[in-house]
Amino acid sequence: MNRLVVCAGGIDLSIDAKLLGSVRSLYEGDRTNGTAIMKIEAAFMAKMPEKDKLAALELYQKCVKEIMLNSYAITEETLNFRIWLTIPTDMRIELDNANTPEATLVQPGGFFSRLLYLLNITYRIARQKCEWHGFTEFNTDYRYYFAHGHRGELYPDNISVAKRLWSQHFVAGKFAFGGQDWSGDKLNSKVTPNKSDQLQSVENLSGKCVYVEITGSPDIGNAQPGDQLEKYGGDTLRTLELSHFALKLSNTFGIQMDTSNSAKLYHDNSSTVWQIQLPEDINRLRSH
Repeated sequence: MNRLVVCAGGIDLSIDAKLLGSVRSLYEGDRTNGTAIMKIEAAFMAKMPEKDKLAALELYQKCVKEIMLNSYAITEETLNFRIWLTIPTDMRIELDNANTPEATLVQPGGFFSRLLYLLNITYRIARQKCEWHGFTEFNTDYRYYFAHGHRGELYPDNISVAKRLWSQHFVAGKFAFGGQDWSGDKLNSKVTPNKSDQLQSVENLSGKCVYVEITGSPDIGNAQPGDQLEKYGGDTLRTLELSHFALKLSNTFGIQMDTSNSAKLYHDNSSTVWQIQLPEDINRLRSH
């Protein structure tokens, strides 16, 4: 409501405390319907006390209308994610027999350093229905709004300030890696056949699906026949799990993955795809 007070002050409109209280109650009292009502002038006015309608109309026309138009704008794209990889049983046996600590796997130049070097995480948002059409159409853009995450060199030794990556100590043979506060391209439509098709507002995401693809190849670096990467790379990538995916869209809105809105669609030794279902009620996308 601070923006409303500032706006009203700028146009020299005196807001009665009770009127401001009515507007605040309308906006904050019901997160499901409050903002929807605020966006429609007739619905907004119907909720105002009779004695305040004249001032409320002026307030709406000069302040509320503009504020609500900008309330759902996508202003940033900040990605956070975490993946888990489990080392295969045969690899653990080999390490035990050689008295090699599992922690060596995350050292520079070690197993995970080479395995993750070319690993990519890519996400796109379906323009229409939530239907996975395979990798060919996923990479041709016309079915999806375009965005991207980390591409390549996904390891702590090869990152910049803009692409910070962290790794976590292993737990029961599982190792966690992730991207933290990565700022990418502002979400928009890569293919723009018309202006209305561009992804500019969170409202356009209502009911749509985010598809997250993670790819990596075990045949990378200087893998030699018989070494750990050649023997266990594919099996390790088949254990990949996306445990955390958060895409911040503005100070208010963001996409969060959890067990209720996500599902694994595809899985092999080099690629895994998840689907994240977004709510029909866009206010449920509120990040806080």
